[in-house]
Amino acid sequence: MGQYEKALDFLFSSLEIELSQGTKKGEAQSYEAISEAYLKMGDHKKALEFNRKNFEIADSLQLMQLIMLSKKQFAEIYKSMKSFEKALLYNVEYEALKDSIYNNDFKNKITDLQVSFEFDQKQRDFDQRKLNNSIRENEKQLQRTYLILVFILLLVFGILIYYEIRSKNATNQKLKESNALLLNEKEKLFNALSDIS
Repeated sequence: MGQYEKALDFLFSSLEIELSQGTKKGEAQSYEAISEAYLKMGDHKKALEFNRKNFEIADSLQLMQLIMLSKKQFAEIYKSMKSFEKALLYNVEYEALKDSIYNNDFKNKITDLQVSFEFDQKQRDFDQRKLNNSIRENEKQLQRTYLILVFILLLVFGILIYYEIRSKNATNQKLKESNALLLNEKEKLFNALSDIS
């Protein structure tokens, strides 16, 4: 048993699994691989048969990559069969579809990059606003702390001045009382001296 016969055994086993699981895309991919093996073995009839099955499923599900590969496979089969007109027709369809798919892929990648860039830009803007808000909030908190500290210092200063003034007033009051007492004593002394003289 040659390499391609062994490969076909594995491919048909794979096809049975895909059929039992009902996965149409996998089924189409198996048909495509079987078609390619038959083409390499030179069995054009079976290669066409399995590639048609691949194409029918791919077309019904609009699996553009598989449709493109199917068209390429048709071109290769017809080229191998020396049916150059059909080979050229399928090759032209393959190239057009390939360009379309890759252009769409390119546009999608550009769109994805643009969306990603815009998202990143918005995220950076959001982070910057968040940072600015945090800085402003910290500055406000610092200002509040300074205001509270200034208020406490003014309060302490005011209390110290109050006690200083109160202390001076108390001292002045004592001095006035002492002066009044001294004047009173002085008067008594003068009166006593006047009485003696």
